[in-house]
Formats: sequence, C-alpha cells, structure tokens
Amino acid sequence: MKQRTFNQAAGTIFLVLGLLHLCRILQGWEAVINGWKAPMSLSYAVVIVAGYLSYHAFSLAKRDH
Repeated sequence: MKQRTFNQAAGTIFLVLGLLHLCRILQGWEAVINGWKAPMSLSYAVVIVAGYLSYHAFSLAKRDH
C-alpha cells in the first residue's frame, strides 16, 4: 500500500469516527460498553482528537502526490 493511500484511509476512518461522536453529542445518544456508560465528555475529546488526526492525515496525503 502506498503512503498516500494509507494516509487517505486513515484520514477517512478518523473523520467517520469523529462524525459519529459528534452525532452522539448532538443527538444525546447513550453509549454503554459492557455495562459501563461512557461519559459525554469522552465524545468531546474524541471529536477533537479524531478531527486533528483526520486533518493531518489528509494533509500528508495531499503533500505526498
């Protein structure tokens, strides 16, 4: 797999993850994992971190052509 393809795939995965957590925040969805209710603050952190990683992955993919 070429580096550019990998960066695009990683950027897409992080983007989808961030968007799903943003939907969770906006819709007020509960997330329960094996009986543990994940706090909403976790989704805020995931949106920020996943957005950052997605942005940089796409930046690297754009630079590697």
